[in-house]
Amino acid sequence: MSIIRRVRFLEVTDRYKAAGRSYPDPKTVCRGRCEGMGFYPTKNPKEWPEGAKPDEIGFVFVKCAPCNGTGRRDGKGATADIEGSVRKIRKAIGG
Repeated sequence: MSIIRRVRFLEVTDRYKAAGRSYPDPKTVCRGRCEGMGFYPTKNPKEWPEGAKPDEIGFVFVKCAPCNGTGRRDGKGATADIEGSVRKIRKAIGG
């Protein structure tokens, strides 16, 4: 009796690995639409730069305005976010 065994492999990746980028630092990652990549896809022609042509499925990648395409917030913004979170936590626990 022969046993035939089918093996299928499923490789899962994310946007960072697919683009060859390291994972962003949660303390400084852009909180805009790019989610740390610096660019985001959109089908809205109002957001496209002048002369942009969509790809075969209708998307154009647009540079994220809050981070200017870096995928990171500046250090001052990151510190302010952390300090704000600490204040909220202290207020919630009554401290």
